[in-house]
Amino acid sequence: MKIRYFIYTVFICMLSINCFAQSSRIGFSTWVRNISDCMDEANTRLLVSKVDQMIARNCAGVTTASCVMFSICPEVIISHENVVQTGARNVYVKKGELSLSVINRVDGSQFSAMSIALEGNGTTESQAMRAMLSRINIADTRFTHFIRGSQERIVAYYAETLPAFITKAEMYASRKQYEEAILVLSVIPETVDGYEKVASLMDKYHHNELDASAQERIETATSGCAGSVDIKEKESLIERIRTLFK
Repeated sequence: MKIRYFIYTVFICMLSINCFAQSSRIGFSTWVRNISDCMDEANTRLLVSKVDQMIARNCAGVTTASCVMFSICPEVIISHENVVQTGARNVYVKKGELSLSVINRVDGSQFSAMSIALEGNGTTESQAMRAMLSRINIADTRFTHFIRGSQERIVAYYAETLPAFITKAEMYASRKQYEEAILVLSVIPETVDGYEKVASLMDKYHHNELDASAQERIETATSGCAGSVDIKEKESLIERIRTLFK
């Protein structure tokens, strides 16, 4: 049931909500996958805020938090750290890089990556890290090129592989594995040319799955009972059960 609920959620997101309405471009959310030991909660929030601002500045956000497929994943990698004794207090010095990667959160594929050098210092390790993150310039044109290039790569990849995805989905559907068929198609962004066919197939498989589930419930309910159910009554019952899934 958890898998079925997830499939229906994906279906509703892909067909009922315009997730990528930002100028018909791929939208991104921020997703911190790996939190290094040197990152406390406050600095993690600052990092997320910086990437969120970067995405918003480039009009590359999504319109709803419930339908996020592609994410920009930030990670701070420390390559050098030192403590300088100044007499009154120690100064912590950190050097490293901000690594960004674009990930499809459904199938785990990575489309692009980049990194920029960072450094900062402070009277505590946390302050030194905060100084590093504060130096991230969201207006840096390298971020704009990264986001635009990632959007182009995503669309190009799925446009090229669309026939293979459809073939795989049709294979599952031929086995009446409609949930798997919908899941395969759910990774295709609606900005890809030919998405109309994807949407049509998802709609078809969605209703096929509902019919199959309804039929299964009918057979379970009527097994061992005296008498039989005629076609019209069965079709009416299917329709009634279908409404429970809406």
